[in-house]
Amino acid sequence: MSGLMLPPSSKRSSDVILESSKGKRHKSDLSFEVGKAAERILEDITEIRKETLPALKEDGFRTTDVVGAISNMSVVAKAASTEEKLDRIYWALLETKVVIPNDYPSWAKARLTILEVAYERLATKYKLLLESLPAPSDFGKPGVWQTAQDSDAAILCHRPVGKSGVPMCALHDVFRNFLVRLRTDTDFSRLRASTTDDEIVARSIYAATMLCNEMGNAFKNEKDRTAKFNLCIRELLPGVEGEYQFDPERDLSSCRVDAAWFARALNASEDKLPVCLREDKREPGETGDDVYMQVARSYTLAAKTLFDDPSSMKERYVKRGAPMFLLCLLGTHLSVQGGFYDGEHYMVEPLSEMYSMLPDATQGRQDKLARLLYAVAKGVDELKELAGSTVTPPSFPPATPRIYSSCTLYAKERSNGTLTFKAPLAAPHNNHTLFTATLTTTSASENLSEPEQIPVVVKLVSGPYGEAVHRFLAEKRFAPTLHGFVRLEGAPVAYVMDHLDGDWVCLFDLLKRGSSAPFHQAIWNSLKQVRELLDEKGFVHGDLRSSNIMVRIVDGKPEVKVIDFDWAGEAGKVRYPAVRNETIGWPGKAYGLIIAGHDRELLASWWSRETFPQADH
Repeated sequence: MSGLMLPPSSKRSSDVILESSKGKRHKSDLSFEVGKAAERILEDITEIRKETLPALKEDGFRTTDVVGAISNMSVVAKAASTEEKLDRIYWALLETKVVIPNDYPSWAKARLTILEVAYERLATKYKLLLESLPAPSDFGKPGVWQTAQDSDAAILCHRPVGKSGVPMCALHDVFRNFLVRLRTDTDFSRLRASTTDDEIVARSIYAATMLCNEMGNAFKNEKDRTAKFNLCIRELLPGVEGEYQFDPERDLSSCRVDAAWFARALNASEDKLPVCLREDKREPGETGDDVYMQVARSYTLAAKTLFDDPSSMKERYVKRGAPMFLLCLLGTHLSVQGGFYDGEHYMVEPLSEMYSMLPDATQGRQDKLARLLYAVAKGVDELKELAGSTVTPPSFPPATPRIYSSCTLYAKERSNGTLTFKAPLAAPHNNHTLFTATLTTTSASENLSEPEQIPVVVKLVSGPYGEAVHRFLAEKRFAPTLHGFVRLEGAPVAYVMDHLDGDWVCLFDLLKRGSSAPFHQAIWNSLKQVRELLDEKGFVHGDLRSSNIMVRIVDGKPEVKVIDFDWAGEAGKVRYPAVRNETIGWPGKAYGLIIAGHDRELLASWWSRETFPQADH
């Protein structure tokens, strides 16, 4: 599908057969067809603008809505006719419909209906073109995925690094539970030497033992390794379907995965949903393909099949994110990934490291592998149960977490709060950790008022966070109010704070405005007060730069609030991160302690450079 000529050995033979027999158009053929259709639509739009619309206006008909719809169609048709990239923000225009007023004359209705039908056909084909990536057997090649991942159809799989999404553990509890099980210090060595009532534990130990005894051997081909692996795990993960074909209508590509596991409907229907996939390689480096990128692409194809012949079971599973476990068997190593679809993007993320399946004298590798297999088996069972649930799942906006439904509040007069996520926060360097939401609080006392709805920002933090420093400055009105938090094992901590609305502006941006000069001294005085408050309490912020200071002007006076408390804490007890922007003149070394006086030095280093004229400090 990439247009590259590949050596025969680089593709699995079943993929070659599949791509030649499936009857789908080649991407270049479809691109040509879309281009020609778009040119015809542009001609029709030109004619309608010159003749149809003026005639309708002359007869007194309202045309505003029709003109708007035609303008949207024109944007798409121009992009399709010139093979320009249609930015993802415009993909919604593919759903454009012409709402034809009932009072329009029949000749106008007929003309606009013809345009709408033609546009709908174009949009269907163009969307297929936009959303299709190379087949998995090609997608695993460095020269192919690097180009494909530069498109708006890119899989958010951390390759390249910027193509990432919300952490998998924050999207679904099944992935969070997997990580908890993987990190729980269960003594599999003790269980191996004794009797356990947990049948899954026993089967995990047995499968790990068999794999460590077999996977180190040489295999003639990939199929032989696949067959032996399946034999070793058949008691733990029964029901595997090998060489399973996914051929979705919504994609130009297809694939055959080496193994797939399904959840099946309990009723008489033939519905079955993929919950776990596996891609295998006989030995690392044998083909030069990245098995991780290959299984990531296979996930998108498997998930897209859920849209074919839709049923209520499939629709509910898609609404839950089409979660799947994705296994990579690479010679003697096994790894586990998670796959998720948020309604807009397909996301894949590693959930484990590469686990060795070679024996060792202490059986330590076997015990680690048993824990991994146990976590996979439990997770697959959870997904099967989830797929069979008839409960209608809640709706979530794309690119937002789905596991933080309620939070613990700091305020004593409020007992708890619920979170409704809205969207990622529009902010520079938001690495999928900041989101806008609504916090609904409930009263701890019946005497209090009705539940309150508060616009908030939710920040996901995986490492340290200066919670005490944030709350202290918030009490002094120098930071957004910190309302509460959510702590769930296996996931980042979510901190819930006031959303600073549009009146607030980043100090870095404000100082670029010539009109800001009259406020410089007052802003500096506030920052000096913040610094003194921190010093008195024995706290440090560590990153008091203009990009972490928000300002708004009220009645001609500036108000200041400090944000970003990731490095904050007690002076001499918290550290700078190991990786930071070294072009900034930090007072301390990377991963060095942040001590008293560092905030003063950092403030002084940039204030005089960014303010004109310099304030008296």
